[in-house]
Amino acid sequence: MCKGLKIYLLFTAVISLLLISCGDKSTEPEDNIPIRIVTPADGAVLHNSVTILARTGTEFVITDVDFYIDDELVWTDNSAPYEYYWNIFDYQNNSEHVIEAVGYAEDTTYTSDSVTVTISLDEGLLFVAAYVPNSGQAFGAVTYQNIMFVATGEGGVEVIDILDKTIPQYISRFESTGQAVKVDVRYPHLFIADLSGGVIRADISDPDSLTEAGSYNIEVQAIDVAVSDDIVFIADQNGFIIQDNSLPDSLLSIYRSNLFSGSNYVFARNDTAFMTNMNNLYIINASTPNSPEIVFTYESSGSRGVAVIDTFAFVANGDQGVIALSISDPENPEYLARYVTQGAVSTVEATDSTLFIGTYSGDVIALDYTQPDTLHLLDNMVIQDVNINELHYSHPYLFAATSDGINILRFIR
Repeated sequence: MCKGLKIYLLFTAVISLLLISCGDKSTEPEDNIPIRIVTPADGAVLHNSVTILARTGTEFVITDVDFYIDDELVWTDNSAPYEYYWNIFDYQNNSEHVIEAVGYAEDTTYTSDSVTVTISLDEGLLFVAAYVPNSGQAFGAVTYQNIMFVATGEGGVEVIDILDKTIPQYISRFESTGQAVKVDVRYPHLFIADLSGGVIRADISDPDSLTEAGSYNIEVQAIDVAVSDDIVFIADQNGFIIQDNSLPDSLLSIYRSNLFSGSNYVFARNDTAFMTNMNNLYIINASTPNSPEIVFTYESSGSRGVAVIDTFAFVANGDQGVIALSISDPENPEYLARYVTQGAVSTVEATDSTLFIGTYSGDVIALDYTQPDTLHLLDNMVIQDVNINELHYSHPYLFAATSDGINILRFIR
C-alpha cells in the first residue's frame, strides 16, 4: 500500500472516532446528570459575592430549582439559566458553607451533589468598581436594595442596577428641573435637592421609569435634602425648610427659617435634624414640625457635613479635619476627639464602630470610634485626581460620589 493511501486512511479513522465521540451530545456525562452546580467549584475560596449557577441535563424536564446554603432555602428560580446571586458578606469571614440545588420535575425531584466553599475576605478598603454617569460627575448618591440613585447635576438622577457591584448597569434617568445635587430615599419615593428646581419627589416603584410625585419650588438654591417618616428637611442657600411628606401628590411647606445662611448639609434622625453651615452645627428638635426648636449650636468653622449614629455625631470640618461629639444628651453635646487629615474633609459617613471620611483631595479614610476620646486609623486609600462629594455606606460597600463619578469600595473589619 502506498504511503499516501496509508496517511489518508489513518486521517479518516481519526475523524470518524471524533465524530462518534462528539456528534451525539446526549452521550456526554453531564447530560445524564439531572442537576449539578457549575459555579462555584467544590473547594473554591470566595473573596467576593458570586452567582451560583445550576445546570440541568438535557434528558430531564426540570421547571424549578431551589438553592440551599447550609440546608437553608435561599432562592427559587423557575426559568433557565438557574442561578442565584449569593451575597457572601452576610456570612462570617473564614467560614465554610455547603451549597446544594434541588430540581423539580413533573413527578419527582433531583438533588445535586453538594459543593463546599470557604469565605475568605480581605480586610480594609478595597476597590470594587467605578461608574461614570453621562455628566461625568456625581454630587451625591443613595441606595435602596440593589438600586443606586446618583445625583449628576445637569444630567438629573441616574438609576443604576448594583445587584452585581462589580458591574454597575445603567437602568434609567430622571430629568430634574435644574441641577440634581443631593438625593435621599424613603420607599417608594426618592427626594432630590435641585439647585434651581427646589425639592422634587419621584416615585421609584418602577426603576425603569421614575415619575414625579410632587415638588416644592423655593426662591433660592436647594443644597441638601433628608427625609424622616412624614417630614422632609431641606438645607437651602438661605436657611432651613421643613415639609410635610404625608400628601400623596404634593409637598407642603410647614416651616421656614432664614437664620441659617449658607446651609450646606442636613441629616435626619426621627424628628431631629442635624444641619451644618460654614459656621456651625445645629441640632434641631422638630417634634412639633411647624415650630421646631434649636436645642444646640456647636461652633465649627468650615463644617461641610455631619454623620450621626447611636450617641455620636461627627462633623466634617474642612481643614480642621473631623470632630467627634457625644450626643447622649442632644441639648448638651460633649467634645470627644478630633482627627486631622492632610486634605480638607468634605464629607463623613458612619456605621457601627466605623467612621468614613472623604476629602477634597480624594482621600477615603476609615476610622474606629469605639474608644472614648480617640479616633483610630483603620485604613485609607486615595482616589486619584478627584474631590469626594459624598459617601454612602450600605454593608459592606462604600459608595463614593466624586467629581469623576461613582467609586464602589468594599470595607471589611
